[in-house]
Amino acid sequence: MKTILHLFLAAVSLAASAKPGRAGYTLNIATAEPVVKVHDDIFITATVTNPSDEPEWIDFGESANDYNIDVRDGTGNFVPESAYRRRLTRSVFTGGRMLPMPPHKTVTASVDITKYFDFPESPGTYAIQLSRHDLRSNVLIITVIPTLAANDLETFPEGTVALQPAASSGAAQKDFSLEIEVDRSMVFSGQTIPVYAFLINKSSRNISIPAPNSLDSEYGIEVRNAEGETMPATRAGRARKNAVAVIGDHKAQFLMLPGLHLSGEVDITRYVDLRPQGTCFVQLRWDVPEALGGGEIRSNVLKLSIRGRAVQPQQPEPGR
Repeated sequence: MKTILHLFLAAVSLAASAKPGRAGYTLNIATAEPVVKVHDDIFITATVTNPSDEPEWIDFGESANDYNIDVRDGTGNFVPESAYRRRLTRSVFTGGRMLPMPPHKTVTASVDITKYFDFPESPGTYAIQLSRHDLRSNVLIITVIPTLAANDLETFPEGTVALQPAASSGAAQKDFSLEIEVDRSMVFSGQTIPVYAFLINKSSRNISIPAPNSLDSEYGIEVRNAEGETMPATRAGRARKNAVAVIGDHKAQFLMLPGLHLSGEVDITRYVDLRPQGTCFVQLRWDVPEALGGGEIRSNVLKLSIRGRAVQPQQPEPGR
């Protein structure tokens, strides 16, 4: 009862702050699935309407990134933002494309709320509201229930350590650090898993490093299962490792200013066979050029849980 009351008060608080938008626009959010399972996507539809008899122009509405998203749990606390949301917040906004809005017409965007927020592992009820400029939507209530498959996730002893911590070797360790993150720590088998890497110049001076040849960044990839065993490389992973060894230091130079974050992205599912379900640990490594002292810079270690999608039982054919 207390949780429901808190959620109701949070929803009332959100709704009370709603104001009519410019030119009388309205913003409505809805979902086809108000009840979802833990770790499932939460898709909502945001619809901006021009209810007036006059044509207008707006600079938002087509993309989920156009909106500020407010998500609170049953006690009224904010749900933590995801790594994707934090990167988006740090990005420079260059302005949206102006859209013509004829009278009584709408612009719609689909929003995956779980892409922007890290929902807890436990079930619960959540209040969601979108806003843009001085325009606020209605409040949508989403209920998250336990998954039906009790054995969907493997459990492992606490304190399992499969990779080295974020340690480095060589003289460059005082000058650089490597940080990695993912959008979600819970993924389905076969789903693409991009790992975002940030090589940071911690020193107070400019440092010239070999420029990466692609977004892939050529970081060394280490993925182990809960028993500490190395996950097998794919054919692309073996080819990538050989290509990096051949390229070596023969690259153009990139000047890193003090405090600069050199960002990269590695799709580890392309290079490592992550189809088996369970828990794995991911770490990236930057092999420091000999000109900078050699050695390696290791990232933090990420823990990923990989599970299978629930298989729906087949219905018997009519007459059987």
